[in-house]
Amino acid sequence: MKRILLSVFGAFLVGFCMMISVQRSDASTVIRVKGTDEMAGRVDAQAKAFLKDHPGFTVMVSGGSTAMGLPDLVDGNCEVVMAGHELTGEDEKRAAAKGVNLVRRLVGYGAIPILIHPDNPVNELTVEQVKKLMKGEYTSWNQVGGPDVPVLIVALEGVSSTLMFLTQDFLQVPSLKSQVVRVLSYRSIIQKVSDNKGALGYSRLRDLEGREGPEGVKVLKIKKDPDSPGVAPSRRTIADESYPIRRPFSLWLGTNASPDVKTFVDFVVAKGWGAQLK
Repeated sequence: MKRILLSVFGAFLVGFCMMISVQRSDASTVIRVKGTDEMAGRVDAQAKAFLKDHPGFTVMVSGGSTAMGLPDLVDGNCEVVMAGHELTGEDEKRAAAKGVNLVRRLVGYGAIPILIHPDNPVNELTVEQVKKLMKGEYTSWNQVGGPDVPVLIVALEGVSSTLMFLTQDFLQVPSLKSQVVRVLSYRSIIQKVSDNKGALGYSRLRDLEGREGPEGVKVLKIKKDPDSPGVAPSRRTIADESYPIRRPFSLWLGTNASPDVKTFVDFVVAKGWGAQLK
């Protein structure tokens, strides 16, 4: 009877050990990526490509905003943050105060097309003219060669990475100073600009497909300075740096990030923003 009990107990131990072994072999390195919606779709696609060669990883990508993602990185609730604008010195100081030193890995750049109503005769602006219109230093289109119509800025509601770039990095002001109408999406910006002859808005390249022309919006050419040629936004002019209003897309992580996290980030950076994923 004792031999039977010992045999049964031994079989139980073997089975238990096998169960532990299976659990360990199924264990996955979890990498949580949070931050701007502007990058979430692309980073998620790159994560899927990464997992084909790294089956022992789990990558969870969730959008929102850099402002929400950064505290999670500092508090250990994610490993990587996506940002479409530069972090401020205050952001880095707050992280350092909690023992987290941040490292930026640049992935690529994106254009910010400037949109106006198709009936507006203005076809190009200098960077400085765009800034003055958005800051409210110019309040009528006749100050840049257009009609005597008040300027109406159309911008996204809330805190978006694009708006943060425009105010913080491009204009270097706390907020837009002109008369502003706030909407909820880029498609709403495009629609509002197409409905208002004094409107000036912005978008992403991918939102403009099929929306330029007499019944849509006009995309302005932008000049670096008065003596430079006007350049239209495109993937080519982003890559050759000729389009002046382009913003960085970056991944931020701590200097103490694990080798696995760095492996994933290295993969995304190596692919770049214009890579064709398969």
